[in-house]
Amino acid sequence: MAQPAKPLRRSQRVRESHKLTESQRSQLQDLLDEVDDKVELIGDPDWEQNGAQTPCRRLKKNASWTAKNPNKITKWPKVLKLTHIAWMLFKGIVCPTTDEGEMSHICVDPNRKKGARSARCFEGSHLEFETHKENKSRDPCHNAIDKWVSNNRNNSDAVTTGTIYLSNVAADLGVDEVGLCKHTPLCFGNYGQINEQD
Repeated sequence: MAQPAKPLRRSQRVRESHKLTESQRSQLQDLLDEVDDKVELIGDPDWEQNGAQTPCRRLKKNASWTAKNPNKITKWPKVLKLTHIAWMLFKGIVCPTTDEGEMSHICVDPNRKKGARSARCFEGSHLEFETHKENKSRDPCHNAIDKWVSNNRNNSDAVTTGTIYLSNVAADLGVDEVGLCKHTPLCFGNYGQINEQD
């Protein structure tokens, strides 16, 4: 007798029910292409060779991009932000609704604006869809990494650019006190602007 199929996990249900069509993918890519010349990359310039994380992508300091309202491509979210577009293109699915979770950055947002409600990075591989509790649980990891980098910027013995994980700085922070990141995927910070060569 055949075993009954196991129920799909929530993440699998989301993927199956929200796949992007080719038309949606094309329209979203066109929107993301609008900001190509306004993007700066933050992280390790040799990230591929060094096994580091993909650099953070964010708008240059004085660049702007207007969120598309109303969203006629995927209907949800009602207003498309760069994070939504990048995440949908990376995952190949439409953003789930807010009652299913929220967008979560696995990367630290260096130099975030005071009072900003969301991080500036819109690299699709740095975004996860998690519960609010899971998202907020990343804050201590992000804060510890960012604080260590800030405190060591002028320390010639410390590497404060590239991809930095909590495990890289745990000894200085006191492992027993801080603990290591238990998240999947692991939290990290990308530091140092990359000057792209044409």
